[in-house]
Amino acid sequence: MTSYEFKTSIPKETNILSSASPEANELYLQATHFNNTILLQVRLNGEMDSTYEVSLKGLNPLLDIDPVPLAGSLENTDGDYDDEQDEFVRDHLSDYQVVTKLGDSSDPKVPVICVQIAELYRRVVIPEVNGAMAQGNMEFSLLISMSSKIWRAAKGQNDDDNDFGKLVFLLKCIKDMYVK
Repeated sequence: MTSYEFKTSIPKETNILSSASPEANELYLQATHFNNTILLQVRLNGEMDSTYEVSLKGLNPLLDIDPVPLAGSLENTDGDYDDEQDEFVRDHLSDYQVVTKLGDSSDPKVPVICVQIAELYRRVVIPEVNGAMAQGNMEFSLLISMSSKIWRAAKGQNDDDNDFGKLVFLLKCIKDMYVK
């Protein structure tokens, strides 16, 4: 069992994690690695109110015929895409099953967020921590406990105004947790 921790203050002017309460400015992450399970806790001002289990499932889990970068394929950026071209694009969302253990199971954002965190772990964190490249058939599950206030909009904001910025900030913090 190995444990990692990361704590950061969120500058108010960045408005990255704006929540209903104006004093929301501390993000605390803790990850505990067991043999085949990772427990990730994401606290906003010490609060957690939801838990999700992410596991590798699907018709062809992690079938990486031609590995695609995390940000997608950059090969065809000139805008003249030919529909006749046989290009295989891997949908990594279908490789994971997200089960709500505690919290709002009807929130459509949370499964996408959990899958993005799982992809970060599978492609970046686990190979870095283990010191070797992760194999395609590697089985692990991720148990994520977090504050749902992170994904709620502040008063006067649209729900979707800064969700991508929040996700990118959270993924960066998770990655920074492993850099010492």
